[in-house]
Amino acid sequence: MLPKTVISLEQYGISLREEKYARTKIAIVNLVLEKLEETSFDQIRIADVCREIGVSKRTFFNYFSSIHYVFFYLLQIWIIDTKNIVLQRHPVAGLESIWTAYEELGRKFAKQPKAAFQIFSSIFSADLETSKMGCLTKAEAFLWGFDTIVSEEIPMLGFRKMLISAIENAKVAGELSGNFDLTTIEFSLNSILIGVPFTLKDVGFANISAVYKTQLDILWRGLNNI
Repeated sequence: MLPKTVISLEQYGISLREEKYARTKIAIVNLVLEKLEETSFDQIRIADVCREIGVSKRTFFNYFSSIHYVFFYLLQIWIIDTKNIVLQRHPVAGLESIWTAYEELGRKFAKQPKAAFQIFSSIFSADLETSKMGCLTKAEAFLWGFDTIVSEEIPMLGFRKMLISAIENAKVAGELSGNFDLTTIEFSLNSILIGVPFTLKDVGFANISAVYKTQLDILWRGLNNI
C-alpha cells in the first residue's frame, strides 16, 4: 500500500510545514523500498537515500533513528490498513476476524516479500524500541489514505487490543471453550505471526496466508482441548 494523494492538506487544517514533514517521511520510506527491490538491504546507503530525496543525514535521523526503523514504520502502516479491513468485515470480533487479520497481513507479505522479511529481521537484529514508534500524525494519516482517527492510537497497541477483544468475544460466543489465559494465547499468536515468515523464507511467501490459516486452526483445536 502506497500513498497516492497529491492534493494540498491545508483544507484539512494541516499546515504546510506539517504536510512537508509527512511527505518527506513517506518519500524516504518509498525510496528505501524501491532500493530494496533492486539490491540487498546491506547495500542500501542512507547517504544515497538522502541525496536522492534532497535532505541531509541529520534530517533523515529526525525521522528514523536508523534505517531499520523505516521497516518498522512500514509494518505499522500495514497493521493500520489490516485493522481497518478487519473492522469493516467483522463489526463483531471473533476467530474469523483474527483469521482475516492474518490473511491480510499475509497478502501484504506476499506482495512485498523482501520488505516483509526485512521487517522481522530488523525487529530481531536491531533491537528496535517500540516506544520510539508513536502515533501517526494527522498529515501522515491523510497521505496514507487513512481515517485520521488512527493518529490517536499507536498501531502496534491497537492491533494487540483488536486481537485480545476477538479472543474474548470468541470465548463468550463458544468458539473457544478451553481454559486458557490471554497471555498464553497472545504469545502463541505472535509466534505464528513471526515464525511462519521465517519458516517460509527459502520457499517464498506465495502461500503464506494458507499457512497462517493452518497454524491458526491447529491453535484453536489445541485450545479447545485444554
